[in-house]
Amino acid sequence: MTKIINNLFKLIVNAFHNIPYPLLFSDAFMKKYTHLESWDQFIEIVGTRDLTEDNLEHLFLAEDHLRLITGFSTWAEMKGQAEKLYYENYRVGSQPMH
Repeated sequence: MTKIINNLFKLIVNAFHNIPYPLLFSDAFMKKYTHLESWDQFIEIVGTRDLTEDNLEHLFLAEDHLRLITGFSTWAEMKGQAEKLYYENYRVGSQPMH
């Protein structure tokens, strides 16, 4: 059963070519590193479903309040911190069970 779940997770990650944002920006990450409770709350504040890397970076540069509520000066910095913590917690080959 675990092997099936791991294979499904790998398919999802490969489809996105990275870790899906809701997994990367877990509630624990958002509570610890931002002034927000969840990824969903971040999406509400951003006010768009256009979550491309370019659009998120542009929003961080254009919107002072995003930098204030997240504590990060750029989208790349926020994502980089989340990826670093994700890979520290989940070694290569292991996936979280949410």
